[in-house]
Amino acid sequence: MQTWNKREVDTVNDTVFNLIKQNNLITSTEISQQLKVSLSTAKRKIKELKESGKKERIGSDKTGRLEIT
Repeated sequence: MQTWNKREVDTVNDTVFNLIKQNNLITSTEISQQLKVSLSTAKRKIKELKESGKKERIGSDKTGRLEIT
């Protein structure tokens, strides 16, 4: 099991934020592939951004997009 220090977590969060900012149609699968992390990690990071108020979902899970707020 891999452990992360706070700086690494912040870097992953920043990278996810920037990927969404560059392409608001990016999927969690694409994020996980680009960052070389598991799909569940990518989804968790997206969820953390949503909970912090930095991101919101516009539309459905299938056809919607991510919006940076």
